[in-house]
Amino acid sequence: MAKYSDFITELVQDKWAILGSDISAALIVKYGIEPDNARKIIQRAKVKGIIVSSTPLTFGKGQFLYIQPGNYFGLKMVKDASSKTRKPLFRLLEILDMFDMISFYEGLKITASPEEKSSSKISLLIDMIKDLEKLGIVSTKSDGWDNNFVFRREAFPPGVDREKEIDLAMDKHLRSMKLDAVLIPDIIRWLRKTNLIDSGATYRNVISPANGVKINEIFWDAFAYTKTTGINPNRASESNHIEKQTLVIFDVVISRKYLQADLDGFLARIQITLNSVKEGQRKVLPIIVFKEIEEITLYRAKMLGFLAFDIKTIFGTNVSSVIENFRKIFAGQEPKLTDIEPALLAIDQSGHTDELRSIRGALFEALMHLVIKRFYPNAQVLQSRKLKSEWKNKIREFDLILISSHPKEILLVELKGYTGKSFISLGDSETKDTLKYFFEGSLSVAQDYYSADNSLNDYKIKTLYITTGSFHSDTNQFISTINKSAFKSSQFDVCIDGNGLEQLLADEGFDHEKNIIKKYFLKNHGSDENHSNLLEELGL
Repeated sequence: MAKYSDFITELVQDKWAILGSDISAALIVKYGIEPDNARKIIQRAKVKGIIVSSTPLTFGKGQFLYIQPGNYFGLKMVKDASSKTRKPLFRLLEILDMFDMISFYEGLKITASPEEKSSSKISLLIDMIKDLEKLGIVSTKSDGWDNNFVFRREAFPPGVDREKEIDLAMDKHLRSMKLDAVLIPDIIRWLRKTNLIDSGATYRNVISPANGVKINEIFWDAFAYTKTTGINPNRASESNHIEKQTLVIFDVVISRKYLQADLDGFLARIQITLNSVKEGQRKVLPIIVFKEIEEITLYRAKMLGFLAFDIKTIFGTNVSSVIENFRKIFAGQEPKLTDIEPALLAIDQSGHTDELRSIRGALFEALMHLVIKRFYPNAQVLQSRKLKSEWKNKIREFDLILISSHPKEILLVELKGYTGKSFISLGDSETKDTLKYFFEGSLSVAQDYYSADNSLNDYKIKTLYITTGSFHSDTNQFISTINKSAFKSSQFDVCIDGNGLEQLLADEGFDHEKNIIKKYFLKNHGSDENHSNLLEELGL
């Protein structure tokens, strides 16, 4: 046994870290032994402490990585070992090696991991993370709002400010994710105009960018269906059932370079989706959208038959300026007026003002954040928050929530930065972009949520709904009633339209803000009720 032990020790010293299969192969070549004997020799060496295994982390076919006693398993070491034996793990570590942190959602995409295991061949992200945690390579943390992150432990060494640094990194990463998500509705709208996709698209939301959309337990940035098939025996108008249509799936990365790891993860998810069909064959059209990509990665995407769009091709070269201004605006806790106007100007000059509605809406929210905060200078401001009613088992999203101690108010804010021709209708509690969706649906969720928070028992819930468009005539009675209700705040009427907002800003001395609103949101103010609902154009 001594000769085997010496040989294994020399191997591990030479390689620094080595897979069990490589040790076994070397023993077989050196001593002419059988594979079973080689495995037993390795096991005995482990028991005697000659080598240390990566258990519980495996590298294909149940094999482990081995190092010398006294050494530790580093990220690069494990990444190199997994490059050929466990591709999902390799992609996860590749991203962590480059960026130090990744959200659980991005991890699910990169590793092509479902939420629940459906096959012994499919790796679960949560299992990979648990194994890496046991080796001391990664740690996990939640920001308290259901956004979960994985980070490389070496990037955040122990120290008095470690937790603060992790929290700041999570906040920064979440803002990058919002940049990836904010343009998705605009991209979908553009593709609809080209007739490449049909109505009914489902997509990742900027308010909750850590939540993707799911098909058969696999996550995507967005998906839609298309009847567009070119010259085909069956006309598009006859393909009214989803089974006859092509599934269009999206991978959108704007905040950083689109990497080979992104493409490989996208391809792996597609393969799982294709294999999920029990009978026949599912038709899939993959689309990637990027701001920056290596030529070799782009070439490989095209060779796979994927559609690949540079965001500048869709919205013009000025969109780069829009993106950078957007990044600056949301780089800190509070947006800056000096960054908002250049971003709106860049959109205006891009020639794609109508197409870039979602990002214009986000800039309107940033502008209103600054205005509303002036009326509640000491309030805590929560941006883009989800609240859950445990009783109703329902989640609703809010653009802004202000918690003010003087007066004791919880102000729920809904902001709609549409064109002047847009109309908000009355609707119902389940129809998005309507008054009742907010006042009967979202409001009740917030009431349940805050009634369970004993620290805010003395606070009264108030509401504010601002649109740069107009309210449809069917809302008149509802608005009249709710403006006199207990939901009226100490500072604002409950519902404010474009003209009312302009007047409010003028009366309160927000001249610069008023001019921005007038120039970029109210200049098309009119009475065309055909523009009443933004989501109608997306078929939602």
